[in-house]
Amino acid sequence: MHLILDSIIYQLQAHGGITQFWQNLCSRMKSYPDLDTEEIAGHKLLRYNPLWMRCDVFHSSYYRLNFWPGVRNVVTVYDFLYERGHVESRFRHLHIWQKRAAIRRADAVVCISENTRQDLLRFYPDAENRASVVHLAAGHSEPGAPGRATAHIETRPFFLFVGHRYGYKQFELVVQAMTEARLFDQYDLVCTGSPFSEAEQKSFSDNQIATYVKSIPGATPGEMQALYAHAKALVYPSLYEGFGLPVVEAMTAGCPVVACDSSSIPEVAGNAALLFLPGDLPGLVRALEQVCQKGARERYAALGQIQAEKFSWEKTVAGYHKIYQALK
Repeated sequence: MHLILDSIIYQLQAHGGITQFWQNLCSRMKSYPDLDTEEIAGHKLLRYNPLWMRCDVFHSSYYRLNFWPGVRNVVTVYDFLYERGHVESRFRHLHIWQKRAAIRRADAVVCISENTRQDLLRFYPDAENRASVVHLAAGHSEPGAPGRATAHIETRPFFLFVGHRYGYKQFELVVQAMTEARLFDQYDLVCTGSPFSEAEQKSFSDNQIATYVKSIPGATPGEMQALYAHAKALVYPSLYEGFGLPVVEAMTAGCPVVACDSSSIPEVAGNAALLFLPGDLPGLVRALEQVCQKGARERYAALGQIQAEKFSWEKTVAGYHKIYQALK
């Protein structure tokens, strides 16, 4: 079987969960002897263009289609952020249009969580017979050096916030909770993702916490591994996720998880995380205080590592291999 894997995602983001998933899929799928696997690059200016390439199965990393006669198209659906109104962008309608076209034409639609599959059926009920779930996983074969994380590890203990900080990610709720619980007296809050904006820096300064809120923009895998390994807990209050890869990353590294009880998070975290209801400030305060209790970090770290064993890149890639084979 001739399989083409379209790596257009590398032109759209340098880092992130989709990129990590695609890197693992491509590298591991090439080891299957029954597949003639070809990886193509693509250019971001052509991200919305259909392709005409001879093969048996075509799988794009980000919603492109192959119109060659007889080709079977596979699409992975990551989330429905745009459709559910969690993200505003001038390209929102174009993104939804491309995803809709890919879903409607695909021979197999793969969702990264059961929660995402339920969202799929809400917007595209006719896709039910073509839809399946293959979870993501976590981990890099060679995470690398701790780099900038070392400075934080060697100073004060800290909580960790991973990813974007706008809107549905509820970053402000974390700052409120740590302030209310007086946790900044003992702990820093280390954030990955983009650098702090001027507005954020002013807010930290006005609330007299600027010394305690730190940033490691664009953290490398090695830096992330070190942060997970030493953080008091990952605080992940996002209202909506397609999967919630940082939750599995943290659990794999032995880091307790405090997260919002919404979307895919309960599915991924199981009983291994301290969950609070969306927008529940007192609930988040209680969860943060609970993880600070004696022995709590070790207890939740152990539960998390048991839960994390349910997810592996070997299982993920085997799931896709099975889907490809079913399209013969």
